[in-house]
Amino acid sequence: MNTIKKSAGTKRLLGAVAALSLALSASAQYSNPFDSSSSPFRYDFGNAVSPSVTWASGPTYDAGGSLSSGAVKLSWTWAGTVGGADFTADILGTPTDCAGATLSFDIYVDPASTPGNYGDYGYFQFNTRTGNAYTYGPSYVNSSLVGSGNVVGAVGQWAHVSVVLGAEASTLRALTFQDYTDSGRGPINGPMTLYIDNLTITPVPEPATFALVGLGLAALWACRRQK
Repeated sequence: MNTIKKSAGTKRLLGAVAALSLALSASAQYSNPFDSSSSPFRYDFGNAVSPSVTWASGPTYDAGGSLSSGAVKLSWTWAGTVGGADFTADILGTPTDCAGATLSFDIYVDPASTPGNYGDYGYFQFNTRTGNAYTYGPSYVNSSLVGSGNVVGAVGQWAHVSVVLGAEASTLRALTFQDYTDSGRGPINGPMTLYIDNLTITPVPEPATFALVGLGLAALWACRRQK
């Protein structure tokens, strides 16, 4: 009888440990599925013509295919000169330690966008903005926007981007997304639209998570011994 009670108690402990470990490891420092018109993005700088930040709803502009979801819409016009468009997302109210965290987002190039001389849609990267002065950290991704092995495989196709942030993100406050052309690619002349969805920063699991997992394994071992 005592063995049955201990076994049931151990199972309850295991369940509690598993639930708490999952909650600690999965909690995000920032998460925005863009299911409403509120957006942290703003046009920051560059030589883009008529830049705008709006919101699009419907399955066409949602990486998950949900009828009730949406994405932030970044639009501008290339003016036929070498340059770029920079949009900053003020995601954190104060500098926050995100070093080692995983930043991920979904990105989509509208088929109505204008390609350049080589079928390119610009060169894409994003920078961390750190500290109270929004100092630039290193750039991430650094790749042609569209094409095999690049950020997006093809226009009209959602792609998922995931990177681990470096030590500079210990005071992360914002992100600046940039699409630009250079002299090697030549100028682009026409409209451009990107959609960003499911922007998330997931921290490294804290030591407490690992301690709980260890406790769970110890409880499992005790349960096996009782049997």
